[in-house]
Amino acid sequence: MYLNQILQIVNVILILATVLLLFRYTRQTHLLRQATVKHNELILKPCLTAYSSINNINLKNIGNGSAINVSIDDIEVSGISIPELGFSNESMLLTIDINKNFVEPHEKLEFGFDGKSDNAEFNQFIKNKTVRYFGFPFFEYGVKEYKLRVHYENILHQPYISDITVNCEKRRIMLIKSYRTQQ
Repeated sequence: MYLNQILQIVNVILILATVLLLFRYTRQTHLLRQATVKHNELILKPCLTAYSSINNINLKNIGNGSAINVSIDDIEVSGISIPELGFSNESMLLTIDINKNFVEPHEKLEFGFDGKSDNAEFNQFIKNKTVRYFGFPFFEYGVKEYKLRVHYENILHQPYISDITVNCEKRRIMLIKSYRTQQ
């Protein structure tokens, strides 16, 4: 009888040890799955930022994944002063048309500032004007700063946004934030 009680206690201890090991294994598997999902997301993540070219501000995908369905919100540019058009400290809403829907990793996307505003005279002026300041087309017109908000998706159609500030006065472009949004 005494041996039977010892075997029962050993049996309970072995079952408890098995349950604890199973719980630990399950937890480690869950952590491994989370790390794998995060790793795969980083591998597929595009990141669009801006850079200056000779005549424009353009986009570049500095992420590891392709960016699809790229669009830029309308740009509010304020402080425009163009004596030839009689503009003094005017504000203008510009629409940027992007003619490419797919940007590979490390690929550049030129979009320029030949977008459309409500003012036809302004549109024609910008279209015909040769920009004199490297990469900052509004610098010569008194614009100090404007913001770009770029929307795009990765190949799994998960949406992302890049918020970019273009400081014409200091001739500096800063990627403020690039993040995934909720669908």
